[in-house]
Amino acid sequence: MSDRSVPLSAAGDWTSADVQPGPAGIVSPAGDLVATPADGRICFAPILAGEATCVELAPADRPSFGLFSPDGAWLLVLAGPDEHSRAAYVIPVTGGVTHVIGPTGIDDLATTPPPHWDLATAAWTVDSSAVLLAPRTDQLDAALLAADLGSKRIGEVGQLFGEMTNADLRIRASAVGVAMSSDGPSSGQFLWWLGAGTKVLYRLARNESSGGSVYLVAADPRGQSVLSCPRAADGTLGAITVTSVQSPQTVSAELLPDSKSCGGAAFSPDGSQLAVTAMLDGRSSLVVLNVASGRRVLTAALPGAEPAVPASVTWWDDVVVVSDAGGDQVAPSSVIVRLR
Repeated sequence: MSDRSVPLSAAGDWTSADVQPGPAGIVSPAGDLVATPADGRICFAPILAGEATCVELAPADRPSFGLFSPDGAWLLVLAGPDEHSRAAYVIPVTGGVTHVIGPTGIDDLATTPPPHWDLATAAWTVDSSAVLLAPRTDQLDAALLAADLGSKRIGEVGQLFGEMTNADLRIRASAVGVAMSSDGPSSGQFLWWLGAGTKVLYRLARNESSGGSVYLVAADPRGQSVLSCPRAADGTLGAITVTSVQSPQTVSAELLPDSKSCGGAAFSPDGSQLAVTAMLDGRSSLVVLNVASGRRVLTAALPGAEPAVPASVTWWDDVVVVSDAGGDQVAPSSVIVRLR
């Protein structure tokens, strides 16, 4: 049973939101499965009822990062002895072969020891068909790679600046390009866009403050807009803004005029709506907006105080999962919101 079911005045598809605390661990986008590390394994368990199933990782590989694919069919896990030596596992949630991604391709864990490499970050493509990977480098230029689960091949998506791989690199994919940000000394001032097929970065937005950078939050799956927050030199985050990708002037504007906080966000799978966490009147809330009009469809109160770091948010069907992005990355606290 949830701890609250809130009827709301709404103008749109959703009229209420059922908010309930989720289990510790990585919650699937559908809110029905949780993945947790346990003694060199990743265990999957149904949230409501059922037996857990576990997948063994290689000896000495400690999970440090986990992310479900947008469709919930796979779990990406980075695990290794330290931050600069990690294997990239791709685990099917319904059983089957566990894949390991290396610099030269994708292999089966049962037949190949997992290659360990120095990865700055990893993310899924919006169609769950590939994993994006950014290896660290001390060179001027770096490569953003894509590991295709179908062909099991590694290809280069495009070039980025080498310093971005040694900073707080964040990447969010869309159907027509990839948005990126970092807090690198030169690249951090800008929000970047890498168009599909172009392999060339261009500047999408800029933080004009001295020593400031841009903190990427989310990208529209259709590639029409990107959400980000300005980050001051001391790390303080400003209000979340939306930047148009398609406008010749790349127009940016505050997303929620009555909130000055930087929140987590996720677009609906079709890109028509947006769920964003925000502080409204001193209370943590989840706001659902119509993307085309900017109209608020509904607002639901979330338990707890404002998080130190913008939450990680996923959206699948009628389920929005809000997870703590500032704590344990393989066993975060979460809230499951079911839209009605």
